[in-house]
Amino acid sequence: MVKLTDSSGITLDPQSVYFIDSGRITATFDLSGRPTGRADVQVINTGGVATTVPDGFNIVVGARGKLVSNVVVPDQVRLGRTFEIIIEYSNEGDTDLLAPVMRLQGKGISELSFYPDLTSPEDGLDLIGVCQF
Repeated sequence: MVKLTDSSGITLDPQSVYFIDSGRITATFDLSGRPTGRADVQVINTGGVATTVPDGFNIVVGARGKLVSNVVVPDQVRLGRTFEIIIEYSNEGDTDLLAPVMRLQGKGISELSFYPDLTSPEDGLDLIGVCQF
């Protein structure tokens, strides 16, 4: 269990908590309408032991979520050869984004497929970005 106590003394429960491993968790809080400033962070483990970090979190007026993406491809590829495409993306804003829906579009005579043997080739592929912790 994770809790935040904001500068006005109000304790906030998280909207969601994700267990990553025995030493890490992440939590999402709705901070809409909360005052800016320092907040205490409290973590309560399954045995009921609580640890508090006074002023361990800073609530700020955040910039809206901003999707930034980059497509990494080889400079040249021989016609008919397979190659890897890497799509990098991040949120450079201060608020959460929904999972991005992206379209990778081929140009010219290119064919794209999710399969190395080019099963079901398309001129474009629709992708949904997911987060892996």
